[in-house]
Amino acid sequence: MPNQAKVLLVDDSADDCCLLLNALEKFPCLQVVAALEDDIETLFYLNGAGAYADRSRFPYPDVVLLDLQMPALNGFQVLQSIRAEGRSHPRVVIISDSNESAALEEAHRLGASLYLVKNGRFSELARRIAEFLSDPPVEIARG
Repeated sequence: MPNQAKVLLVDDSADDCCLLLNALEKFPCLQVVAALEDDIETLFYLNGAGAYADRSRFPYPDVVLLDLQMPALNGFQVLQSIRAEGRSHPRVVIISDSNESAALEEAHRLGASLYLVKNGRFSELARRIAEFLSDPPVEIARG
């Protein structure tokens, strides 16, 4: 499908990951290329290192959906690493349980494109992500 945004989902909660993946499937403008539960693996993926060297199997994402609470590095450190390489791409959307203004400000300072609070309504999160990534209005797959 043309104009699909390649999405890398990074969340250490298997439940949240599964719920968000199901919600994202309803938007044909989004193509999830990988869902990772580990922040270090995320850096390997983005750098095309190790098991992720084959870009035909592991395409570079247009957007990273990044949870802040991760096992080794936190989302801020992953975001900082992405931006330290001087890349403006991929866009990074923070998905967090925290609605603290300090977290929001830090995410934007480090170069996040959007900050969304997980509120248990994953279909709403997916819709907001799709709208953010689409110039024309988004389509919702029915079925």
